[in-house]
Amino acid sequence: MNFICKISILLIILVLSGCASGLSVHKFSDSKIDINDKTLVLLNDSPWATYLRLDLAKNGFKVKKFASRKSIRKNVVSESSEGLTEDESSYREAEARYGVTLTQIRTTDWCPFNENVKADFSLEVSDLKTNDVVLVIAKGNWTGVCGPFSIRSKYLFEELSDELSKNWN
Repeated sequence: MNFICKISILLIILVLSGCASGLSVHKFSDSKIDINDKTLVLLNDSPWATYLRLDLAKNGFKVKKFASRKSIRKNVVSESSEGLTEDESSYREAEARYGVTLTQIRTTDWCPFNENVKADFSLEVSDLKTNDVVLVIAKGNWTGVCGPFSIRSKYLFEELSDELSKNWN
């Protein structure tokens, strides 16, 4: 085979196989994680939420279904130049200290045998008490088994939850 033909075949294989991004972890240095509090809540819904929830549980995280279940109402008395005023304040009590947002960035390949895809995802961890983003993990891979020839040691959500566990400090 000549050189041009070999290059053309290689390019076709690369285009058809799709490329997913490698691992990227950004931990914000000004934010601290309470290493003893591994209770999370998923802040957005996605078709992949159940898979992520299962893999997070395997790594020792407790994942709540809802961000909040209880409404709190308080009367707040404040003093001003006009005297005392009383206002009613209400808010929703958080079920967990940390929230996780799972975002599918792009799909690079589809599985012809089932619903799994090869895609790039980001996992963003927020401190719900301070409203700070404390950690962002991005990774691309297959979301699960794709057909009879799919042999991988780990899939995307397992990799994301493993990295979250490693960086929970």
